[in-house]
Amino acid sequence: MNNTQLVTALTNLGLSKNEASVYIAILSLGQAKVSDISSASHIKRTSVYPLLNSLVKKGVVSIVIIGIKHLYVAENPKHFENLLEEHKKTWNDTLPNFLNLYNSFESSDTIKIFKGLESVKTMYKSLLPELRPRDDYYVISDTKKWLSLGDFFLEYSKKRAKLNLNLKIISIENEVSEYYKKYEKNYSSQVKLIKNTIDFTTSLTITPSKMILLQMSPVVSAIIIENKSMVEMQRQMFNLLWENTK
Repeated sequence: MNNTQLVTALTNLGLSKNEASVYIAILSLGQAKVSDISSASHIKRTSVYPLLNSLVKKGVVSIVIIGIKHLYVAENPKHFENLLEEHKKTWNDTLPNFLNLYNSFESSDTIKIFKGLESVKTMYKSLLPELRPRDDYYVISDTKKWLSLGDFFLEYSKKRAKLNLNLKIISIENEVSEYYKKYEKNYSSQVKLIKNTIDFTTSLTITPSKMILLQMSPVVSAIIIENKSMVEMQRQMFNLLWENTK
């Protein structure tokens, strides 16, 4: 791993870019004078002093006095685990305030668009934590196409199965959906198949508060609609189709 990657790792833990560069310089030098730290980090000496003070306050750098010399030494990198825990605690403490701000301006009727596979994955990742046991989770799709989008979707289906949802899937009939029909209990689901006379390029998912349209053909994208009456209508239409599918 090169220095740029190390700097990035430290900035992700809350250090500034220059603080990270100074810490790495000290780590590589051992006990070091300010002039040596300045040279190794490529940061002006006058700028290094406040950075050192900040790192000392954060507990990741210590001062060693030898005679009349003040040297600096880096603490064990494992100390950053403590910083990470502190950041996590701070975030958990402040999260309710952020959620209050988010909820106060969140419209009850929204349309969200996700473009690209990675964006769609992010959308799915945020979906499961919103659900509770026995919540309705309805799908109309081509299971084979849906799973062909990548390993993420197989893992998602396994995580979804653990939530004890009221999971009902209507899928195009093929060897993959037949497998899921055969082992539907393993995935805590009910599966019905329809004849392979339709080419589904879009998947529909209905949850208690959302309807999600996923375009499975390139470019992969998704639309989330949050509107109570629209979601309820889709839910009723799904149930009608479910009851009339053998």
